[in-house]
Amino acid sequence: MATGLQMLEAVLAAVKRQPGASELRINQFDLEDLLKLNAVELRELDVADEQANRIVTDLSKESLAELSEWIGVALVEDKDQKNLIPGEGIRRTAGIWADGNDDPDAIVEEIRRLRNPTLR
Repeated sequence: MATGLQMLEAVLAAVKRQPGASELRINQFDLEDLLKLNAVELRELDVADEQANRIVTDLSKESLAELSEWIGVALVEDKDQKNLIPGEGIRRTAGIWADGNDDPDAIVEEIRRLRNPTLR
């Protein structure tokens, strides 16, 4: 799983590859990684304190509105999109084992979530 900052950097790179686009579609897992963003990480990207706090507050409500406004492109969740960071799906799948969790129920739940991204 990517950090919030890693995912934001992937989003910004994707936006640069699509000049003039009004939206960027991201999958549920990339969205979940963006929700991890914190104010310190945003400040590292020269986001003003007040705006960083608004973005983080909005993210805590699982909303991408403030972040989208800062980026200048609407971020839209789309379950059919590929991961913005290549190989991230493999790391997510392996993450449950890397965390030492070998509980069969947890593994089945993780696979269920990967197969049906609308479930959270």
